[in-house]
Amino acid sequence: MLAAILLVFEMTLPGVVFLFLAIGAAASGALLAVAPGTSLEAQLGVFAVFAVASALALRPTLKRLQGRVAASTLNARGEALVKSGGGKTAPCGVCHGLQLKGLGETPPIAGFSPLYVYRQLHGVQTGARGGPSAGMMQSVVGRLDENDMIAIVAYLGTLAP
Repeated sequence: MLAAILLVFEMTLPGVVFLFLAIGAAASGALLAVAPGTSLEAQLGVFAVFAVASALALRPTLKRLQGRVAASTLNARGEALVKSGGGKTAPCGVCHGLQLKGLGETPPIAGFSPLYVYRQLHGVQTGARGGPSAGMMQSVVGRLDENDMIAIVAYLGTLAP
């Protein structure tokens, strides 16, 4: 159970599980210092309780701090790629309209689920997604790496549909 909880935290807040484990270890070590004869089961129990309790108590603060930095940086990079192409691709507005709400036969991309848009971009890039516009889109997404696509879809997801 402890491993599952910590795995969820590692997926949602990368890099912070070490902090929770350190808090659990410190609490377990403090127990051992106060009561040297404590059983291994009791030490592990204290470790688990403190690791999970610290994860639950600190999660909102850490998420807020991480979200501010990561989201603003990610969205700024995505916005630059969407609006100018960032030297790697064409601006999305050329085909999808300046408001990214579609232009003629070209579909809208503003406000869609980032996961959905990422799957579409990745599918076009790898050739797994076909269709009438896939050939044109392959040249557009061909030079983008995974981080570029993540930034693009993060920014697009913040826009109103």
